[in-house]
Amino acid sequence: MSRRTIQNLVNQVAVRARLNKTESRQSVDAIFEAIRDILVQQDEIRIPRFGTFFVKKRSWIESRDPRTGKKILAPPKDVPCLEFSDFVRIPVNKGNEDLKFREVE
Repeated sequence: MSRRTIQNLVNQVAVRARLNKTESRQSVDAIFEAIRDILVQQDEIRIPRFGTFFVKKRSWIESRDPRTGKKILAPPKDVPCLEFSDFVRIPVNKGNEDLKFREVE
């Protein structure tokens, strides 16, 4: 598996939308900024055939301080999430259909 960068995305958008690289970069940046602004307002955004971006409220979590090993309580926070649609999820998982849940000992 290779790791892609924002530049790879910008290049693909430029080719598919027939834009120059500057216009493509501005478009990609504008989309990400719009999604961020919507999440900051605690709203969700549904993108058909892609997924839903939303903010999940995480409550207090019992954890451990990695330096001391003592139990601590991590404070609540808002976590940005993305739930992919079947249009994305199914092709990504193709080939894993035969895998089943197993009990862990």
